[in-house]
Amino acid sequence: MSESPTFAAAALPPEDLRALEAFRQSAQMTVMVGADGSVLAVSPAALAELPALEHSSAWTVFGATGADPAQLCVEAGRRGWAGGAMQLQTATGRAWFSLDVRATHDPLGGAPAYVINLSDLSTHRALEARASQSERTLQLVLKVAPVALLISDRQDGRLLFATAAASRLLALPEDAHGDVVARLYAAHADHDAMRSAIGAGDTYGPVDVEGRAFNGAALSLRISAVPCVYEGRLAIVTTLLDIDEVRRSERALQAALEHERDLNQLQRRFVSMLSHEFRVPLAVIDSSAQRMMRKAYDMSADDIRKRGVRIRAAVARLTETVDTLLEDARMAEGSLEFSPRRIDLIPLMRAIIQQQAELQLRPRIEFAHDESLKVDADPFMVEHMFANLLSNAVKYAPDSDCVWVGAGQQGDRAEIVVRDQGVGIPAGELQQICNRFFRASTSAGIPGTGLGLHLVRQLAERHGGELRLDSAAGAGTTATLSLPIHQAPR
Repeated sequence: MSESPTFAAAALPPEDLRALEAFRQSAQMTVMVGADGSVLAVSPAALAELPALEHSSAWTVFGATGADPAQLCVEAGRRGWAGGAMQLQTATGRAWFSLDVRATHDPLGGAPAYVINLSDLSTHRALEARASQSERTLQLVLKVAPVALLISDRQDGRLLFATAAASRLLALPEDAHGDVVARLYAAHADHDAMRSAIGAGDTYGPVDVEGRAFNGAALSLRISAVPCVYEGRLAIVTTLLDIDEVRRSERALQAALEHERDLNQLQRRFVSMLSHEFRVPLAVIDSSAQRMMRKAYDMSADDIRKRGVRIRAAVARLTETVDTLLEDARMAEGSLEFSPRRIDLIPLMRAIIQQQAELQLRPRIEFAHDESLKVDADPFMVEHMFANLLSNAVKYAPDSDCVWVGAGQQGDRAEIVVRDQGVGIPAGELQQICNRFFRASTSAGIPGTGLGLHLVRQLAERHGGELRLDSAAGAGTTATLSLPIHQAPR
C-alpha cells in the first residue's frame, strides 16, 4: 500500500482537520477502499486488529469465511448500503466481524470508494451460543419435568411444545398438531375466555374445566395459562392439573388420617383394657395369697379350697386375656396357622360346656344338638370360637337362670347357636361390636378385652363361615356361628 499522503495543516480547512483528527482518534474499525480493493485509508483501530491491511488488498484480507466483500461493495453502489458478516484473521486469531458497507467517493480524486465499518461479533456470537445452549437445556428440563405443560402459538394455537407428563395425561399422538388446547375444552366459551385473557396480556386461571383426552377419555382439569415468547414468537404456556388425581390423593390422605385416628383410639382402648384386665385378677391373686400366708394355720380346708378356686379363676382370666391378645396379633399378621380336618363338633362343645360349668355354677347351660355334627374345621379355632361365645353368654347374663346352646346342620352348613338373657347390646352398637377393642355400653363393670367377638368373626371368615348377632339392650343376645360342612381345596 502506498504511504498515506501527508497533509499540511495550512492546506486543509478547519472542518477537514477536525474530521481527520476524529478519524485518527476513533476506536471504530473503519477502512476506506477503492473499487479495486485498494486500501485508501484505515483507522488505527482497524490497523491494530488487521495489520495485513498495511500491505495487502482489502479483498485479500477480507477473503475469508463469510460474505464476499467485493459483492457487498457492488450492492452498496446500487443501494447506497450493504451489510454482512465474515470470519477474519486478526492479530490474535480468527474472529467473526459484521461489515457495514456504504458507498462514497474518494475525497482526493472523486473516484468511487467504499467505507467499511467492522464490528467484532465474538462476544455477540458467544452470547448467542450460550443462549442457544440454555434454550436446549431448558427444553430438555421441560421435556422430563413432571408437570403437564403445553406451549402453543398465540396467534393460531398451534402446538409448539409438550412435556412428557402432558403427553401422557392427554394421550397425545406423536404427530399431534393444531390447536391442542382448544380440544381440551368441552365448552367453547371457556376456551374463548382463556384466549381473551391472554390476548389482553393477562394471566388466566386456575380454572376447573371438563374436557377430553385425544383417546376420548373424560378429564377434569385445572388449567392456568400465561403469555410468553418461545423461539422468537408470541406463545402461551398452559399448565394442566388432573383434578381427579388430586381428588384421589385427597381421599387417600383422608383415609390415612382416619386410619391414624382409629389406631390412636385403638391404642387408648387397648391400654385401658389391659390395665383393667390385669389389675383385677392380680389383686385377687395377691389378696388371696396374703390371706393364706397370714392365716394358714387357722384356715379350714373348705376356706383354703375357696381361696384356691378364686386364685385359679383369676389365673384363668389372665391366661385368657394373654391368649386372646396373642391370637389377635397372630391373626393380624397372618401367622395363625389354619389346619382343618374332619372333626365332630358335639363332643368338643360338650367338653367346653363342662369346663364352663365347673368354673361358673350359674346360669345353667342347656345343650340341644344333633347326634353328630361333623365338619372340616380347625379344632383349635372352633374351640376358641365356641368357648368365647359361651363365656360371653355366661358373663353377660349373671342373673339369668339359663343359657341355651344349640348345634345342628342347616343345608350344607353347621350352625352353633348360643342364646342368653343378659344385658344385651344396644341396636346402634351392633355394627361396631365386632371391631377390635370395642365394648358395648351395657358391659360397664363387667370384665372383658373387647377382642373376643372380633376374633370369633375373623376365625369364622377364615373357615368361609360367618358370625351373626341378634341383640337388644336388656333383652339378651343370640349369637349364631355358621360354618361350611366341607372345606374347598386351597
